[in-house]
Amino acid sequence: MSDSVLRIILIGPPGSGKGTQASQLCQRYGIGHVSTGDILRRNIQRGTRLGKEAEKCMKTGALVPDELIFAMLEELYLRKRGEQQGFFLDGFPRSESQAVALSEFLESRNQAIHKVLLLKLDDDVIVERLVNRRTCPKCNRTYHLKFFPPQQEGLCDNDASPLIWRPDDHEEVIRNRLHTYHLETTPVADFYAKKGVLATIDASAPIPEITRRIANILDELAPAINL
Repeated sequence: MSDSVLRIILIGPPGSGKGTQASQLCQRYGIGHVSTGDILRRNIQRGTRLGKEAEKCMKTGALVPDELIFAMLEELYLRKRGEQQGFFLDGFPRSESQAVALSEFLESRNQAIHKVLLLKLDDDVIVERLVNRRTCPKCNRTYHLKFFPPQQEGLCDNDASPLIWRPDDHEEVIRNRLHTYHLETTPVADFYAKKGVLATIDASAPIPEITRRIANILDELAPAINL
């Protein structure tokens, strides 16, 4: 088939702004946002088998097993939407073994990842961001108690639902997640660097500036893939 859609991976520690950047850029390039974190949380809310297993991992900051994540992505997104629409893949791969499995899957379909965007941010900045994050359980909108508080304390601006402090946004869990990230996910950057598709972006810059830098990188890809 014609390789005329973007397939992009966003990697980086929790709190580095992957979801924010993906939502901004999906509109610009007309491709889907595939967030494993959102998928897992929906499964947890619905009480599915995957959700129950994932919840045990997420409460301690451990990685969800590869086979569960990849089976879900393959069925729900990569096979059904990824070919026709392209994707920003946010939250996967988180380990070298996941990166290898994804590459083998795409290669079997004569496809490849066009660019991997690594968002880098200091651990202490991440902790400050996440311990103050609150989330609406109904619409999934997120707030920051210091920098982006709700208009009415404790309630979502969209639907007035009581905001929650997710278990994985507590400092001890965040520190565990960061340890796991550095141990397991950092080699993913090396994997894609060897393939020549890695680009590193400073995630401490203002959000519009990060978006502009990423857009410049992706715009350079457009002629090569017939966008």
